[in-house]
Amino acid sequence: MSEQGLAALTLEAVAVRADCSVHSLCGVFGGGDDLLHAIYERHSPLLDIEQTLAGAGHDLAATVGEIYRTPAHALTREPRIMPAVLAEVLARPTGAPSPASPPATPHAC
Repeated sequence: MSEQGLAALTLEAVAVRADCSVHSLCGVFGGGDDLLHAIYERHSPLLDIEQTLAGAGHDLAATVGEIYRTPAHALTREPRIMPAVLAEVLARPTGAPSPASPPATPHAC
């Protein structure tokens, strides 16, 4: 996903890159949506924000500044993944796929 973008992400492409079978990916992730969820969770800035809050001292301005910098830093780490995460959040604000949403990948398990 970080090399070719979300449009090129298929279970077949991931299986080739990971040197495994599509069946193995389905066994681990359950399907395309679950694979995307795992990718999004790995690259989400939420854990970094939680760490910032857990270690926050008495300097509110510094803590707030770090909270604002964290998503910006996440955008630079994997520039194709964070926009996809944001698009997904905006498309599915409740976390559930809408009935009109196309599948995340053209291959279903």
